[in-house]
Amino acid sequence: QCRKDTVVLDQEKMTYKWYVEQKKEQEKNIVLPFDYYDGMNYTMKNLVDSNFNNHKIFVTGPKEKSIDAYYTMIGQGLLRVILRRIDFVDIDKIKVENDKIWNAFGMRKLDPKLYPPDSFESELVTIYAKARFNQGLAYDIYKRTNYAILEYQEAIKTDAKFASPYKNLGIILKKGDSCL
Repeated sequence: QCRKDTVVLDQEKMTYKWYVEQKKEQEKNIVLPFDYYDGMNYTMKNLVDSNFNNHKIFVTGPKEKSIDAYYTMIGQGLLRVILRRIDFVDIDKIKVENDKIWNAFGMRKLDPKLYPPDSFESELVTIYAKARFNQGLAYDIYKRTNYAILEYQEAIKTDAKFASPYKNLGIILKKGDSCL
C-alpha cells in the first residue's frame, strides 16, 4: 500500500542533478531549493528551511552539521524527527510515542548472536540499537536522565557490542544524575 502523505528523498542520490530534477517533477508539494545537494553550498538546512512549515521531516543516516544551530533531531522509532531548537519540545509526549512505536514494532529475535556477523539481520539488530541510543541521547540532552538510562540499557540489551550507550550511561552514572 502506498502512503500518499510520505515522501522519501535519498540524500546520496540528491548529489545527482537528474535525481533532484526527477523528484521536483514527481513531488510537487516538496520544495527542493537546489539543483543538487553537495553538503556545502546546497545543504540539508536549505531543504529543511524550505519545507519545515509544511511537512514533518524525518531523517536517517549521517547527520549534517548545517542544521545544528537551528534544528535538533529527536529519535522516534528507527528515524529521527527534525524540530526547531526554539520550539518547545514535549519530551514526555515523545517518550509515550516512542514507547508505542517500540511496543508495536519489533524484530522477532533481536539477538545478534543468532545471525552471522556480516548478515543483513545482524545489521538490523545494530540499527535497532542505534535507534534506542539516539532516543536516549535526546532524553539526555533534555535532562530526562532516567529516560536516557532506560534507552541506553535497551540499546545495550539489543546489541552488546555497540559501545556508545555504555559510554553515555557511564557518564550519567559518574555524574550521579540519575535516581537509580
